[in-house]
Amino acid sequence: MTEPLVSVIIPAFNRERYLVQAIESVLVQTYRPIEIIVVDDGSVDETANVAGSFSGKVRYFYQPNSGSSAAKNTGVLKAQGSLFAFLDSDGLWVEEKLLRQMEGLQSAGDPDMIF
Repeated sequence: MTEPLVSVIIPAFNRERYLVQAIESVLVQTYRPIEIIVVDDGSVDETANVAGSFSGKVRYFYQPNSGSSAAKNTGVLKAQGSLFAFLDSDGLWVEEKLLRQMEGLQSAGDPDMIF
């Protein structure tokens, strides 16, 4: 059985300072398959260039500033995965975060969410 694709959605607004670390914390996840989606919510700094430096590893989308919730919704619309995980652009994940959540999802029956 193939593991489900998890779409990791990162809304970002003027986060050039933190975005590299956030993306790298997703890239080292022990769970696969994943896709990383960065939704730039109207940044005026170098957020686009930071996301672009991960070409081939990150799908980048720009939208006019509409707020974090709108950026998350855009990410969901662009996602190809059957499961979604949200990461703030200044957040970090431990390496086994997604793996542990997927194990919890599989052992919990039919939950709506896993935290």
